Amino acid sequence: TYRALETGKVTVGWYQVRGRGKHRKMHLVASGSATASGPGSLRLHVKLTALGRRLVGSSKRLRLTAIVTFTHGGRLTRTHTFVLH
Repeated sequence: TYRALETGKVTVGWYQVRGRGKHRKMHLVASGSATASGPGSLRLHVKLTALGRRLVGSSKRLRLTAIVTFTHGGRLTRTHTFVLH
């Protein structure tokens, strides 16, 4: 659930970060998006990629980085990054 303060589009991507320093790569595990028609709560459906399905099936614990982006009128207004355990 995402709480939108105005009309716009919310996109989310869950990434697994591999490597260190200049060799660091971000692999997309799941993504989703939704459009807010006004202020209020918004339900966001996230769909696993093929890599995500493989990781979930073979791992007991995943450390993922989520990047949430909110755009309003074609302009990027906010990006938020946090780590999921």
